[in-house]
Amino acid sequence: MTPEHRAALSRARTGKKHSPEHCQAMSRALRGKKKAPFSDAHRAAISAGLSGKTWTPEHKAAMGRSVKARLADPAARKAVSDRLKGHPTSPKTRAKIQSSILAQRDEMVTRTRALWADPSYREKTVRGIVGALNDRDAPSRLHLKVKAGLTGAGLTDFVTHVPVGFYCLDEADVGRKVVVEVNGCFWHACPICVSAGAVRAVVRNKRNLGRDKAKRTYLKNHGWTLIEIWEHEWEADPAGCIQRVRAVLG
Repeated sequence: MTPEHRAALSRARTGKKHSPEHCQAMSRALRGKKKAPFSDAHRAAISAGLSGKTWTPEHKAAMGRSVKARLADPAARKAVSDRLKGHPTSPKTRAKIQSSILAQRDEMVTRTRALWADPSYREKTVRGIVGALNDRDAPSRLHLKVKAGLTGAGLTDFVTHVPVGFYCLDEADVGRKVVVEVNGCFWHACPICVSAGAVRAVVRNKRNLGRDKAKRTYLKNHGWTLIEIWEHEWEADPAGCIQRVRAVLG
């Protein structure tokens, strides 16, 4: 076939596609026939023709959609799996894949270490992690009441949701290293309110108990003074709770 003939066929086929019936007929006709292998000269010609050429994003997207559509059928997935079972990967290919994976891993480790060497990036990332883990919800109604009480009493140095390490403090006076934690009696399993008749609350909030204990230990080891205000304490005597905070601040 001459180049002119191939060009004419290409122009004639532009924008046209084989019908599903035509594709199935071609598949049936070729089924069971052994394809002749490409010669070295043929492979070299194809490689030379493709040298320097890349697929367009549209072509890649179209190929991806085509593959996904075909593999959406369980029968097609099984057929592909059955065809690949008798073709084990050669040692050379396995070594090449392993080398590529190791190179990508080393590159990722180098890039990550370079990023974490920057203090500003490290601080920003840690704050983001703390925000994602601990600041997912807005302050509770009880927390807002306590905040309003502290502000009304003139204790305006407290800041809401301060990240310290991998914890988030409800209210913190960073200069004096004083923390006010507002605990709901149910969610934090108050030792007074959660009696033997409310075992369900203790079991349900077992995770909160472990996290609260770890936070207390962390704050104590890092020189923070912790004041815990429980829900029943605030409802019974808000002024007494404020006085406790004022006494610690001096």
